[in-house]
Amino acid sequence: MDTFIGARVDGILVSISKNTKDFSHFTAVKDKNIPIAFFDRTNEDLNISSVCIDDYLGGFMATKSLIESGYTKIAHICGPLHIHAFSERVRGYKNALMESNLDVYDDFIFNGDISIETGRNALRFFLNLKNQPDAIFAVEDFTALGVLKELKDLSINVPEDFGVIGFCNDLFGEHITPSLSTIDQKTNEMGEEAFNLIYELIQNNKKDKDNQKRILTPTLIVRESSQKS
Repeated sequence: MDTFIGARVDGILVSISKNTKDFSHFTAVKDKNIPIAFFDRTNEDLNISSVCIDDYLGGFMATKSLIESGYTKIAHICGPLHIHAFSERVRGYKNALMESNLDVYDDFIFNGDISIETGRNALRFFLNLKNQPDAIFAVEDFTALGVLKELKDLSINVPEDFGVIGFCNDLFGEHITPSLSTIDQKTNEMGEEAFNLIYELIQNNKKDKDNQKRILTPTLIVRESSQKS
């Protein structure tokens, strides 16, 4: 950020790192009246304009899709919960279960990360529980891929015996076996809208006082990994 400020850039687009917990550098940009906007991963407390997907709705849709396919004990692998997007996906997951009168178990939520290894570790954790889940909603597609790889190593049939759905719609999802159900977070549309937002802020000399929130609607993509019925 210091480099950008020193270079006197016209505006800054930011997707917050999942490891970021100190946000003072964004405040410094605001204080200098440099147009700034978040996309994808945002922070609601900073009063900065943003473009993101409706992560709550995406989490709700993913979980509801597994329920409608016949799974009744659905676990969730979440990302770092200080990131608004990930906490909203958890909230959507829980509300979908409650709306369907299904139990929300604390030990069915695995605090993880976006990685194949997290998916593998989470599945091992869940299968060691006395009360085991029969499906997983993973925070991102790479985490879901780790779940699928571990299920394959354990010779557990997907989707007959276990369902999996991810979030993002990464390109690999439709080409693996079984193909991965997911939530499309409209990556291209988000990028275009993020550019439009920062361009408008620059052109119209609008600063943080506007605090525009542009929220895109996710799309459910059902593939083989969750088609139990």
